[in-house]
Amino acid sequence: TKMITTNEYKDVIIEFLNNSNKKRIIFTINSGGQLYPSFNFPVKPRTKVAYFIRNTIPINLTDDNMLDSLMIGDLLPNPLANLSVLCDEVFFPLLNNTVNQVGWTSVIANDMKTESQEMRNGIAQMKGLVINRTIFPLPICMDEVMQAAPAIATGDISVVNPLMKHSLEFMVVK
Repeated sequence: TKMITTNEYKDVIIEFLNNSNKKRIIFTINSGGQLYPSFNFPVKPRTKVAYFIRNTIPINLTDDNMLDSLMIGDLLPNPLANLSVLCDEVFFPLLNNTVNQVGWTSVIANDMKTESQEMRNGIAQMKGLVINRTIFPLPICMDEVMQAAPAIATGDISVVNPLMKHSLEFMVVK
C-alpha cells in the first residue's frame, strides 16, 4: 500500500498501464525495504526482481488480454541461481524433448542428453562451491525415478532399469 500511496511510484505504474509503448515494468525492493516500480532492471539487485514485459509493442492492456499480452517472471539476485533455473527449466527440457529431436540420430540425441546433464552437473558443482556445500543435481530420469519410488520403497527393485541406475550412479559419482 505504501507503494501505491507514493505519487512517484503510482505514476510509473499508471504510465506503464496507459502507455502502450512502454515495454516493461520492473518491481524490486529498495534499501528501505519498500517495493518500488521502475522501467529498467536494477544493476545489482539485492532481492528478487519481478518483471512484466509486453510481448508486442504497442499493445493496450485490458483485463481480458493482460495475461496473454505480458511475459511475467522473476529473477533471483544470484546470477548462478538464475543460470541454474534457466538450465533446468529451459535448456534441459528443450534439448531432451523428443519432439525437438525429430531428425536427430540416436547418437546425437544421447550425446545431447549427456552434455545437458553435464551442464547441469557443472552448475550444481559451482553453486556448491559458492555456498560451501555439496549439491546433487536431479538425475536425467527424474520422472522415471518418481514413478518407481513407491515400488522401490516396498522393496521391488525390478522397476529400476539400467538407464535409471546409471543416471543415479553417475550423478553421485560425478
